[in-house]
Formats: sequence, C-alpha cells, structure tokens
Amino acid sequence: MGDWDNILSGVYKSIIEYQNERWGDNDQTVSFPKFKTLQDAIDNTKLVGITISIHPEEFGQFRGQKGRFAVLMFDAEWVADDARTLSVALINEKVAEITSQEIV
Repeated sequence: MGDWDNILSGVYKSIIEYQNERWGDNDQTVSFPKFKTLQDAIDNTKLVGITISIHPEEFGQFRGQKGRFAVLMFDAEWVADDARTLSVALINEKVAEITSQEIV
C-alpha cells in the first residue's frame, strides 16, 4: 500500500495502451475518444473490486509465476462487452494482463 500511487499510475498507463489498441474495433469503443492522459483513464473507469492472493498458481493463466498476485476490477463503459468490466492482473505490483474478461 505504501507504493499505491505508483502502482495505480502504472495501471492507468496500461489501461491507456489497452484502450488505444482496441479503439475502433466496434461502435462501442469509437463512442469514446482515445485516452491520452492518466486523467482520461481515471475519468472513464471506476475501481469496483480488488482480489488478492499470495498463491498466483491458483489462477490458471499465471501458473508457474511466483510472487504477489492481485486483480483490480474496473467498471468501464468503453469496454466492448455487456458487462463493461475491465480486469487488470498484477504480479508483484506490475501489470501482467489487461482483459475485458473477468479474472477470478
């Protein structure tokens, strides 16, 4: 928690990259402008949950990786799925994956 601001900064930078890579894929994504700043990402996402585990091997796609595992769940209207969910997986406080699928 002592490095929370730096962790979130890295998360939001990754969200900007994710949104810009997928922008234009469908009508939902083009209804929002491409994110340019951290504030754009902050304004268009809402942190709604955090899952933390000290055993990342419990999560299939991260099997074999060691360290601290957490998933930040965001509500994001610009995500092109019905749930409008954005999952950001962190291993050792670094972004490992961003997906519109729920990682649990």
